[in-house]
Amino acid sequence: MNRFGSVMSCFCVTFIVAMWVFMLMPDDVIESAMSKIEFESEYEMFGGYHYNTLIRKGTLNGFSTCIKNYEPISDHRKAIGDPKQFNLIINEGVKLNLSVYGVNVHNFSAVETLHNNDKRNSKYYSVNCDLSLLGVN
Repeated sequence: MNRFGSVMSCFCVTFIVAMWVFMLMPDDVIESAMSKIEFESEYEMFGGYHYNTLIRKGTLNGFSTCIKNYEPISDHRKAIGDPKQFNLIINEGVKLNLSVYGVNVHNFSAVETLHNNDKRNSKYYSVNCDLSLLGVN
């Protein structure tokens, strides 16, 4: 093996190990966000071009239980339906970025706003939650 091949092999192994470590690291943001989500938590759902159109609001109801059953994105299932993006703002300083196909949330990430208005993002997670689980006011 020539020198270039040795360098490339070393780079590839390092990259794979780094990705593996990243995937296994705990996600503090998702854990914190999920701890703040309750059945009676209030939400506002925004959509539109800049996510500035209020679509609906209410309480999370059964959606809170469903979203907590998230899985790593590697367990991703085939999406069926028209794709849409929504932001779900929850009363405890948590925002969920939802990818919706048809009426099912297919994957999401959490954004946590800290006391100094800094934001922390989670990894993306796979889930299968019907939007009809959300209570509407």
